[in-house]
Amino acid sequence: VGFIEFNNSGEAVSEVQASMAEKSAEMRHRGKKGTSQPAGTQVGGSASAAGAPLTTARLPGDAVAPGKQADAEEIGWPTTLLLAALAFGLCFGMARLLVNQFEGTTGPSTSEHWARGPRVSCDLAPVLSQVPSKGMHAVCVQDWEVMKDGGEVRFTVVLVPSAQAEPSAAITTSFAVATDASSNLIFHSFRKLLEDELKVQNRTVNPWGMFTGDGKPVHSLTDLLSVSHILVFEGGNFIWPGIRVGHTRSVFLDDGVSVTLETISLRPLVFSIRDFLSTYECTYIQREASPHMAQSGVSLMDKDIGKPATNWRTSATYFMPSSSNPPLLGIDRRIASLTKQPLTHQEYLQVLRYEETQKYDAHHDYFDPRLYSKDRHTLELTQHGKRNRMATVLWYLSEVEGGGETIFPRVNDTRFSGDPGNCDIGLKVRPEMGKVIMFYSLLPSGELDPLSFHGACPVIGSREKWAANKWVWNGHIGGLGGYR
Repeated sequence: VGFIEFNNSGEAVSEVQASMAEKSAEMRHRGKKGTSQPAGTQVGGSASAAGAPLTTARLPGDAVAPGKQADAEEIGWPTTLLLAALAFGLCFGMARLLVNQFEGTTGPSTSEHWARGPRVSCDLAPVLSQVPSKGMHAVCVQDWEVMKDGGEVRFTVVLVPSAQAEPSAAITTSFAVATDASSNLIFHSFRKLLEDELKVQNRTVNPWGMFTGDGKPVHSLTDLLSVSHILVFEGGNFIWPGIRVGHTRSVFLDDGVSVTLETISLRPLVFSIRDFLSTYECTYIQREASPHMAQSGVSLMDKDIGKPATNWRTSATYFMPSSSNPPLLGIDRRIASLTKQPLTHQEYLQVLRYEETQKYDAHHDYFDPRLYSKDRHTLELTQHGKRNRMATVLWYLSEVEGGGETIFPRVNDTRFSGDPGNCDIGLKVRPEMGKVIMFYSLLPSGELDPLSFHGACPVIGSREKWAANKWVWNGHIGGLGGYR
């Protein structure tokens, strides 16, 4: 955020300097023509007697006629440098004072030095998607100014509800917030006005949140005014904007590695990240999990209680703990950095092995409390639907001869009412060693996304398919993933 210095009369220095420059040019022009001002006109603060001719005011650097005494002494370079240094120091001191007052750390919470913040172009294109994103809104503070009476600060704000890339979707409005408070209170007042304007609804255990375009939380006025735009998530958790199919972006992870996030579907929201895992990590997980693999289970809905898991799922599974396992701990941190969710939101790693013909029929990773009303454990875990699995990061640890794709049969809201084992309709993702896909089970609003329906197609050929996944929740899940 830039700051502007003000003189004792409350005018912006930049405006005063512009005015002075204009007057200086005019006076020099008149001096060259030898003109005089009308009787009684003030020039340089002096008034002439009625009818007496006025001499033109002399500015520093103007030539003095021979035989006449100069109105002011010429200023030498040493003096000029000294004055420039003093002016710089004064500007720096005033800016620092303004920052302190703006942050509420020292002195009064308002200041006569406040005037206007820098105007932002509000280019929201980098975060707007081709389809509306329910519960995600793009926001830009175009400018702010403290009103002349110093009683309130007014923000000019550009809003794009549902973050949709439609020219008619943008709304420009203004928020007026009282300045007789600390910056923390100003920020919370801004939040409340934004909440009312966007008609934000909290549907989850988390309060709605504001984030930068790359997932950093916005918690203060400084955070808000230091970026060109922010994203509002009604569900309280950051979700990467899809933008459009084929869109790519570089994401820098906490370990210093950069990966490329490619959008492969907007509905449901699915991303592909190649080379997320090394060959060593893929073979290490297979080797460590192999002795522990057992028949995969499922969480049974009320209507399916008593049925065997093999009706839908024929793979083998092992839940591998990350504690005392440096390679897995490193990957967990990478997942946390990718999803912008803490380690305490992750379940244990689920390692999967599919042999020839084995599969997993299409299903949802989230828990709909209406379908698990008889499962007390699931209801407690999800807090009756307020907490849930938000995202799945699926790892491919090997490649296959054929089949074995991950399928999303309801992509783009495709009607699907047939066999959940049908692999003929939908988006298919072929396994590639080291690649991961990330898809969201919840919408930005925090609501369940029925389009996240997905399955694992039968493996063709004798080569086993190895995979693993991390379920990431929208809230703390205690010891479910080993992180407390």
